[in-house]
Amino acid sequence: MKKKYFKAYLLLAYLFYLYSVLPLMPGACAQEENLTFQYKVLEKENEKLYEMLNEAKQEIEQFKLAPLIQASNPETQALKLRIKQLENESRLNRELSQQLSGEKGILEGQQKQSSSQIKELHNQRLALEKQNQSLSQQVVDLNSQYNKLSVDLSKLQTASGQDQRDNLVLILQERQNEIQKLRKELSEIRGKQRDLVDKIEQIGNQSDQRLKKLTQDLTVINQERERLIAQVRDMDRQNRELSDSLQGVLKELSSTEDLKNKLSMELEEKNTNPEVSAQNNVLTANLKRENERIKDEYSKLSQSIGSLRLEKKALEEQYSQVVSSLQGMDSLSKENGFLKEQLEYSNIQKSKEIEAIKKEYENKLAQLGAQLIQLHDRLAYADEQKDEQLQKNNLEKSQDIAKLERQIDENKNRSLDYMKQLEALNAQFTQLKSQREKELTQLQSQNDELNVQLRDLNSQRNVLVRQNQVLAQKYQNVQEYYDKLNSEINQTKEQSAEYARQREEWVGQLKNLDSQLASLRQQTDASEKSRKILEDENTAIKSERKNLADKLKVYEESLAQLKIQKDAQQAQKDAELKSLSDKLASTQKDLSGSQDLISRLNQDKDTL
Repeated sequence: MKKKYFKAYLLLAYLFYLYSVLPLMPGACAQEENLTFQYKVLEKENEKLYEMLNEAKQEIEQFKLAPLIQASNPETQALKLRIKQLENESRLNRELSQQLSGEKGILEGQQKQSSSQIKELHNQRLALEKQNQSLSQQVVDLNSQYNKLSVDLSKLQTASGQDQRDNLVLILQERQNEIQKLRKELSEIRGKQRDLVDKIEQIGNQSDQRLKKLTQDLTVINQERERLIAQVRDMDRQNRELSDSLQGVLKELSSTEDLKNKLSMELEEKNTNPEVSAQNNVLTANLKRENERIKDEYSKLSQSIGSLRLEKKALEEQYSQVVSSLQGMDSLSKENGFLKEQLEYSNIQKSKEIEAIKKEYENKLAQLGAQLIQLHDRLAYADEQKDEQLQKNNLEKSQDIAKLERQIDENKNRSLDYMKQLEALNAQFTQLKSQREKELTQLQSQNDELNVQLRDLNSQRNVLVRQNQVLAQKYQNVQEYYDKLNSEINQTKEQSAEYARQREEWVGQLKNLDSQLASLRQQTDASEKSRKILEDENTAIKSERKNLADKLKVYEESLAQLKIQKDAQQAQKDAELKSLSDKLASTQKDLSGSQDLISRLNQDKDTL
């Protein structure tokens, strides 16, 4: 009998071992059908064993095994704690995967933003090339005008005689005017060149800022990559710890099997003691519940391990995507550096072209001055050979030439002043550059303040949106009331038109009565009797006319009063509508201003 129960307990322990360990063995997923078949077989054997246990209840009531159960409770509690720890780690891994997906979206947005910035730089470079072409065309036009001027001067040098000298003075005046025009055009070109230099410098500063921002983004991305690598390493370490904990659990299972074997041995030794039968019944029930609970916990543990493996694969895929995005960012940074080098090279070339144009213009001015001096010498030599009759004219012409020389000297002084102004502008440019660097540092320090202001403006914008909705509803109500007033005004207009038509009819009737009265007056000379009749009719007509005139007067007064009332109502409604429209426009303007300020703050934040 003892051997029978011992074999039953050994079979129960072996079945429990198979039930708890088989799901953790490698290849269990591939052998699902075999496992289901074995599970059915094990269920049948379990039923047989439970029947055998029920038969053996009467023989094991005398054993006291409560201390052994209490000794096994700490081990089960430790298993529960480890299972909870594994569940927490799986939850943390899921949160980490969600965080990585969000950071991936942020990196993709930064990549799109940097690509759009590079496109803007390319468009600005094309615009600068077009401006450079237009400036070169203007320089070609100036050269052509200078060639025309030199041809005219050569013609003037070959001229002789009094008439030719008179023409010479006129031509000199025309050429002086042309020189002034050329100087004005040159000053305009210099202004455009200064604007172009400012734009180039501004674009260079913007490219530097964008390059700094891209480098900062790259450093942040590198830090993020290192953090992801560290997280992947931590996950590998956690997986190793999980595998170690599983091995520990298997060892504990083996220890529980040893404990069960000991229990079965003790049961076999003490099966003749009838005092602990009730405790053995409780023990068997507790063991059954504990075995079922341990089976459930180990099945959950195996599922959590599978989910952790899937999360590890997802994190590896996200890491590969982040690495590819980093490679794309490296290519973008290289392209940005190439664009920056092109901008610097174009800036150097344009500064060289500006210096060449400046030198060429100075040389042309010097040549013109020399030609004018030479021409003045020739005119003085020709004036010495003239007669006394032409001395007065020559003196006047010499005075004009002196004026021209003074103007030339003034123009030279102005050109020197322009050069000094250019040097001062260069100094101001360096000063402004240093100030911009300081402003950049200040803007970086003001980033937090801008964020606070941005939140405040968002709250204000929400308030303004709600106010705008309320005002829109009020405006709609006023518009409906205004439409109603327009309909009433149209009705009054129709009534006034009807009254005017009636007035015209009454005026026509009065005219007819006047004509009848005139005809009756002509007939008074015919007879006295007819005169009396006519007088009676005349009095009747006068009374009727008076009544009509009174009615017309009352109508006109009522019409004027009605018009005054309608005008007052219309003016009041127009004033109310105007005030409401002004309020709505002001709120919309404030809303648009706040939206523009929010967009600028976002742009400043992005640039910072």
